[in-house]
Amino acid sequence: MSHSSKITELKRLILQWIENDDRIVSLRQKMDDLDDTQDDITTNLLDHVEEHGMLGNRVNIPGGSIEFKNKSRTASLTQKVVIAALKEHGIDSGAVIDTIRELKGREKREQIHVVRHYDDESDDGDMEMGVGVRE
Repeated sequence: MSHSSKITELKRLILQWIENDDRIVSLRQKMDDLDDTQDDITTNLLDHVEEHGMLGNRVNIPGGSIEFKNKSRTASLTQKVVIAALKEHGIDSGAVIDTIRELKGREKREQIHVVRHYDDESDDGDMEMGVGVRE
């Protein structure tokens, strides 16, 4: 492949990537807007359920049902929780955290990413978009 055909192919691939990336950005914005609307509707729905004592009720809808119930879950396992547990058992948390960091460091992999820079960005101008991974 000649140098000019390599450049032509590179330009073609970049243009395809940018076109697709623009569509992804647009769809993500639409999804964010839909998520915001859904959050508002959910808040209103749950307020209504709570105000009218409907907790525990099930409503049939096309294709299934919706149930209003309490759900409890435990907090995520964080470094703060691990340190507290280690201290409760008299274990040196510093050494354990250092070992965890070392083990995590062994899991690091190098990847090639495509980073898109926008000319009109007000902050740093870099956005990692449509990550192309090559290990």
